[in-house]
Amino acid sequence: MSTMPEYGSASYWDERYSSRNTESFDWYINYDNMREQLLPFLSKDASFEVLIPGCGNSCLAEDLHADGFKNITCIDNSKVVIQQMTERYKALESVDWISADALSLELIPNGCFDCVIDKAVADAILCGDSSFNRISKYVDEMYRVLKPGGVYLLVSHGIPSTRKSHLESEIRSWNVSHIPIKKTPLGGYDSSNDASDCHYLYVCEKH
Repeated sequence: MSTMPEYGSASYWDERYSSRNTESFDWYINYDNMREQLLPFLSKDASFEVLIPGCGNSCLAEDLHADGFKNITCIDNSKVVIQQMTERYKALESVDWISADALSLELIPNGCFDCVIDKAVADAILCGDSSFNRISKYVDEMYRVLKPGGVYLLVSHGIPSTRKSHLESEIRSWNVSHIPIKKTPLGGYDSSNDASDCHYLYVCEKH
């Protein structure tokens, strides 16, 4: 019987990225396919700060930068991929790459970011051990590092009935809504058994 990959383990990702150090990979959808849904929550103001947790070797930061958004901080618990991305994008001076655990961001003070863009990180946490405790801790951290008026954007394959309960909380003063994004067909992949024909952009706006 096959076992689920240890998506919550830094060692798992270190090994994965060490073996694929020339590849870029975007979970679910790329920037072009969700740009229309993201733009209303982004600003090209010079003071606008974006955090991308669990950045991996996605092209998201590069695509945002090319589209005119600066002041981007990318974090990942894999030191291997952070080293790779630091070298690959050393010409992008307004993008920072930091090795850190998104569940415990002591290095980041409260209220630093205007926007957090999470593409599949929450989903990965929900695949691991102690998932409910870990996802609560993670979302609390995303709430903490947001400025008042900031927004946490989660791109997930999970339908609303399986995700909103993890985002909504009496101790988090924010509004939670969702926007469906039509899935892009993947060659060789049979999507007939998927729970939904959409990915979802969950929008958590901090009061």
